Amino acid sequence: MPTSSCTASSVFKGQKAFFESGRSRDPAYCRDRLKSLATQLEKRSEDALVALHADLGKPALEAWLAEIHFVQADLKHCLRNLRRWQKPERARNPFYFWPARSEIRREPFGQVLITSPWNYPLQLSLSPLISAVAAGNCVTLKPSEYAPATSSFLADLIASVFDPGHVSLIEGGPATGARLLELPFHFFCYTGGEKTGRLYAEAGAAHLAPVILELGGKCPCLIDNGVDLKRAAERIVSGKFFNAGQTCIAPDFVALPSTLHDEFLHYAENEIRSCYGTTSGPDLARIINHTHYQRLLDLLPPDALCIGEDQPGNLSLAP
Repeated sequence: MPTSSCTASSVFKGQKAFFESGRSRDPAYCRDRLKSLATQLEKRSEDALVALHADLGKPALEAWLAEIHFVQADLKHCLRNLRRWQKPERARNPFYFWPARSEIRREPFGQVLITSPWNYPLQLSLSPLISAVAAGNCVTLKPSEYAPATSSFLADLIASVFDPGHVSLIEGGPATGARLLELPFHFFCYTGGEKTGRLYAEAGAAHLAPVILELGGKCPCLIDNGVDLKRAAERIVSGKFFNAGQTCIAPDFVALPSTLHDEFLHYAENEIRSCYGTTSGPDLARIINHTHYQRLLDLLPPDALCIGEDQPGNLSLAP
């Protein structure tokens, strides 16, 4: 749902009341909601694939593998281990506390804000949400405004599974994010760029709340003498072209001895032609929007090796 400061505040107050009621910490209730999420995701998986293709042009197999399958695996893991995680754990006592008995009890933080990115908009929304719910928290999810079809799918999915006091989705851009950061959440989880990540770190400090930041970085590939160069080229191309390179751990550049340069390019070009051809077809995702498309074009040097032609109207870069 689109948000205003009033909406964000009312959602926050509703979740505060829900958490204080104890329902989110009830093991049976928590397990039931996660099972329902698994069922609904399986039932609506085709809708999820359609949404991911609408936002990023993701091929169905790639979208299922990197998005739906990941979430299903997280759900299975949580449901398999939930009872064990929720049981108190005996702990040894210092002798001066004798005859007392000590236990470790895992308690939820309370209200969690999760802000997810556009490159894997389903998986990076639902995976942290599943963990937060399994731990007994209430969750406010703000997906990226750059992936509106997936955001709409998530809104319907979450509304079909969760009480809004337990889990709510709030849509919007930077202004929405700023309003949410003013609220005293007990835990912040953000995936995205460094600039916005700093704002979440500041909010966590202001509210004395823990913060998880998953930020982008540099991912070089180093090749030394003696490696199987053909296999290295195949793996690097696979990692780089997955999701059209829009992955935080996608290779940024390759560093190798100059004597291997030409041979590596030969193998890499053959692998690109074999997997993707010379045009941006259904096996290659597209760039998320015109701003990022132009940014990538500006990064290309004049002597860049391009296999095929760009398709600006489709936001597709030549392999």
